Amino acid sequence: MPIRSSKPRQRDPNRVAVIGDPSSAEAIDGNVQEQSERDLSAAALGRRSGRWYSLPKGQPDPGSSIQTVPVSSVHFPTRSTPRASSSGSGVGARRSLPDRSHAPTTEFRTKTEQVYNHLRQQILAGNLGPGTRLRLVHLAQALHTSTIPVREALRMLSQDKLVVFENHKGATVAELFFKGAAELVASRMWLEIYAARLAMEHHSPTTIRQLNDFLSQMRDAAQRRDGTGFNEFNRQFHTALYAPGTNDVVKRTITELWDQVWRDRSGAVAEVDQGRMGKANTEHLLIMKALKNNSWPQLQAAMSLHMEETVECWKRVAGV
Repeated sequence: MPIRSSKPRQRDPNRVAVIGDPSSAEAIDGNVQEQSERDLSAAALGRRSGRWYSLPKGQPDPGSSIQTVPVSSVHFPTRSTPRASSSGSGVGARRSLPDRSHAPTTEFRTKTEQVYNHLRQQILAGNLGPGTRLRLVHLAQALHTSTIPVREALRMLSQDKLVVFENHKGATVAELFFKGAAELVASRMWLEIYAARLAMEHHSPTTIRQLNDFLSQMRDAAQRRDGTGFNEFNRQFHTALYAPGTNDVVKRTITELWDQVWRDRSGAVAEVDQGRMGKANTEHLLIMKALKNNSWPQLQAAMSLHMEETVECWKRVAGV
């Protein structure tokens, strides 16, 4: 049996060892036997993958006996079957999978928005009155969808204060009393004064003409004692006052406050106090005069007066 020298073999610095390449195995220290080579390979692979393997006692650290080489210079075995690729084909081509991360979300959001808009319109139109129970399964069946978008739509409606969730009852259309409506109207009209200030310099002859048209339609509705019709043109008039403004957050908030009162037919105030329609038209004329004069002090005073009179009417109807 040959006697091994205790002196380690000098390693050629120009030789590198590639794990898994039998032709480079002699670049590893000659004192390491075949079993040790496998252990060293496992340890080297463990270092590359972030895991560590324990080596038998007395074996050197693979990092000290194996020289690393750039990954680009190592030729790995290729698959025998070609891989599909969106940019090419052939052996070694990388397969590109379609990005499906957004598809279900987009579809879900679209369905949720459809359910949300449908229920919101039904509530605002009065087809779903205050206290109406909104059963999850029944709505899903009626709208030909699953319960998931219906549940999400109801949650969105509850944020709009149009739906409330009650214990042992589920979702119902929210009740709105005149007292609460008066507070909503006051908040909305305060914001409208600010929004009208922002929109003043953006008005044009076209927008002024549109405002005058709404005034004429409100006057005709008042003469017919049509509270509901008056209220519809009144909202269009107020919206046109601040529509040219650039602050979308304020305009969106005003719209939400309108909707919370609108669904309970806020024209009922004009039905209860029909004299209010004529007074409101007079206040609207003062607003238009200030707008044509391009005077912010006049506009602020006219809109403040209109707000105070409108809120007082709501409070009288509510008995506050």
